[in-house]
This record gives sequence, structure tokens and C-alpha cells, in this order.
Amino acid sequence: MKKIKYLLALAALLLCVPALAAGTPCLEIEVPAQSPKPQEEFTVELSLHDIPSIAALGFHISYDKTRLELTGYEDAGLTGWMVGIGQGEDAVWVNEKGWSGDGTCLKLTFRVKQDATEGTASIGITDLEAYNAREEAVALAVTPGGLYVQGAPAKPADPASPGTADSSQPGAPTTSTPGQTNSAPAGQTPSEEPTPGDVAAPQPSGESPTVEADSPAAENSPLPIVITVAVIIAACGGAFLLRRRNRHLQDNP
Repeated sequence: MKKIKYLLALAALLLCVPALAAGTPCLEIEVPAQSPKPQEEFTVELSLHDIPSIAALGFHISYDKTRLELTGYEDAGLTGWMVGIGQGEDAVWVNEKGWSGDGTCLKLTFRVKQDATEGTASIGITDLEAYNAREEAVALAVTPGGLYVQGAPAKPADPASPGTADSSQPGAPTTSTPGQTNSAPAGQTPSEEPTPGDVAAPQPSGESPTVEADSPAAENSPLPIVITVAVIIAACGGAFLLRRRNRHLQDNP
């Protein structure tokens, strides 16, 4: 997948560069076929093609500073380079004897930044100037380069602070105060927690719990009224029968 991304990025860069006619003097930036990671270094070669005699060459090194940093350089083909590493990134070469032909003229070393994001990092040349020994300007075309950079690894999430628990996570412990319970009996909501005085004593096996006199069911039941009426009727009937018996005994001694 990384190789495919690199090839696609390279193809996009090539499509943006106009084709040069054969024999056109140019300065080409050749990048390595790799996808460096953060903190890795790589070398870029600057090559001259079809160059007539030149005695001085100068330019500014332009590159993606959000992903790369220029760390060094090395002479190659042309000697006596002066490159401002960290001081403008300008490069200058001068030789009164002149030089012509083809070949690598300078090597640049880059490092991928620690916080670089994944993507294509471009490297180019701007403000290019070239002169021959007669101090006449020499026109050179520029072929920029670029390579695919791997991104920095994602930072791990901050761990939870000690002593805290996320109640939304499965298995997370819950916090309860002394004397209270977090679970409610079957059929009772957590807000209907029993108070110490409301807890019913356990009943022996096979014996039904007694009904308290002040319970709403006992107050509304008609049974006590019926019993009272029956007792009154029975007392009145008994007294009536007793009076009749006594009167009968008096009439028939």
C-alpha cells in the first residue's frame, strides 16, 4: 500500500512538470525510492543535464518544512559548494575555469520531522541563476522532486486518573455510602429504600406474617363492624328469651 501511494504521488509530480526537449539544459532533483519515517534521514541528488560551460551557479532550496528539515550537504561533481544550512537554505558554487556536461553536482541530506504528517513532501529549486565565464546568464530548467513520507504514530489516549471509575464502562465499581445498598428488592425501585425501622422480622417457615392493626387493609375491612352488630343482636336476643322464660315460670308455678 505504501509503495502504491508513493508511485501515485510520483506520477502526480511528473504530470505537473512540463516535458523538456532533448538537449535542454536543466537541473533535476532526484529523490530516493523510499518512504522514510519520522526521524529518518535520506539523501537527495541534484543533477545537471546538457549543461554548456558555466562558471557560477546559485539557487534557493525550497522544500516542505512541515515534514522535512535540511541537515547537511556534500560536494558531488562540482566542488566548493557553500550551503546555508538553517540560514536561508541558499546554495552557491563558483569556479572561474567553468564546467560543462552531465552528472550529479550536489547532494543534500534531509530528515523527516518527528511530528510529520503522512503525505507527499515536495523538494524544489527557486531563484536559480547560472553564468558562464564571460558573466553571461545561462538559462536552466528545473525538474523538482518529492517523496512520500510516513506519518508520526498516533499518541495513546490519556489513562484515567487513579481513584476514579467510569460508571459507563462494563464492570466498573459503583460507589455507595455506609448503611446503604445499591440494589433494591424485587418489585421496589432504588428510591424506595427501606429505613431501619421498616424492616420486617423474618417469619418462621409455614407461618404467615401477622397483619398489623393499623394497616390500611384492616381499617377498611367491614369484618369488625359485622362482628360487633352480631354480638349486639345476640345479646338482645338472649335477654329477650330470658325475660320470656322468667315470665312463663311466674304464670305457671
